[in-house]
Amino acid sequence: LARGAGPRSGMTWRLWSCTAALFALQTAAQVALLQVQEPKALVGSYVGVFGAFGKKHDLTPALELHAAPDLGCSSYQLPPGSISLVRRGNCTFVTKARNAEEAGALGVIISFQTDKVMVMDGSNQSSDEIGIFAVAIGKTLGDKFYHQLSSATESGSGFAPEKVVLSVSPYEPSPFNVSELILISLATALVAAGTFFSTADMRQSNFSSAIAPQTEEIQELDIYMAGGFCVMGSFVLIFLFFFMKYAIYFIMFAFCFGGAMCLTQMMSMCLLHYAQWSREKFMELPLMGPIFKAEAIAFVPSAVLALSWVILRNTEYAWPFQDII
Repeated sequence: LARGAGPRSGMTWRLWSCTAALFALQTAAQVALLQVQEPKALVGSYVGVFGAFGKKHDLTPALELHAAPDLGCSSYQLPPGSISLVRRGNCTFVTKARNAEEAGALGVIISFQTDKVMVMDGSNQSSDEIGIFAVAIGKTLGDKFYHQLSSATESGSGFAPEKVVLSVSPYEPSPFNVSELILISLATALVAAGTFFSTADMRQSNFSSAIAPQTEEIQELDIYMAGGFCVMGSFVLIFLFFFMKYAIYFIMFAFCFGGAMCLTQMMSMCLLHYAQWSREKFMELPLMGPIFKAEAIAFVPSAVLALSWVILRNTEYAWPFQDII
């Protein structure tokens, strides 16, 4: 924020802009929720993406899934009131949906060749005539369905010859999503804390002087420093281009180490200001100098946060530690 500028109007405008952007991302692609009820090996909830054509029912009843022949690109017949399963390829998405509708299906599920799923678009006016829903799913889920529906009983396949029964409905996120509320609160608190710390030198108080002492705000760069910055930056970019596969571990280490050190510094400054006893020297390390009790105490929760993220980074519980760091 520039000096003298009103921060409230700027922060309010940014908050509304972020909210509108999140809403646009959520509504850009209609997410489909697939709830498998049979067989037991596949029971659970899965996600797909509705196509830009066809009808999106509020909630379909539990319907039986049937695999269509010839990738669904030619006429075929299915039991009435079922869902057709086809693979992507050989013809357009609209053609697959039209053939499934003519076969008596109430919907079509199209399995992609990869787990990266895109929104299926209708390329002509005939897509408006499609009266069933069309959902795109990834290859992994599609292969599970095809293995289950396979008529050949391969030994050791791990799938019992049972039918697949599932329901399809649009995913409607709750407006009172606790996870999103926590994320927005953390982001807002981060902006507020950044504004508070960045303007601490403008306020006259003991605490402000402790966290942001008066310093010169102008840094002079000579030609050698500027040139060295450009050269080193170029080398870093080249290194990342060829060795990013291995550099990710260094980035993870830098993320944890830098985050832990930053949290340690912030908490130790508060302890040094409010707890006089924490200013005593705890130990002295070579090349680092004296370590105060405030820094030693603040390092413990900081290290626990960083270590928790490393252990839980591939789970659904990692995001709070990542956001805090």
